[in-house]
Amino acid sequence: MASYFASVFSDLGRQTSPWSRIPREEVVGLIVEYRYLAESLASQYGCLHRNFQGDGHLFVFESADAALQFSLKLIERWDSGKFRATGQGPPPDLPIHLGCHFGDATRLDGGDAWVGRSIDLSRRIAEAAGPRALLVT
Repeated sequence: MASYFASVFSDLGRQTSPWSRIPREEVVGLIVEYRYLAESLASQYGCLHRNFQGDGHLFVFESADAALQFSLKLIERWDSGKFRATGQGPPPDLPIHLGCHFGDATRLDGGDAWVGRSIDLSRRIAEAAGPRALLVT
């Protein structure tokens, strides 16, 4: 049975072009730091599910309020660069694009997979979001 959840899709950099200009070691380090930051923040806001997909992340929250607070904090922390172990400041040309949709979603029986309109739309909404922005529907 479908219920309503807030799905957030976070797209890091949105394109492959910034990744090609950064040394491989730094790319790996940035992804590790991004994942740690995003997943740590998501757990603080009661994330029910997360799925890392290369340079993006899917998060599912029970409430739209928690999803929006998480999203705004993620943008703020990523742009500040204060989380970086290297102390080099903000990430080079890798803005976050976030999309959030509150709608139906269902956890599949016997696993941690989720399906639903909320999940499908959050990715598309993130594609339409500008850099360092959260687009909500």
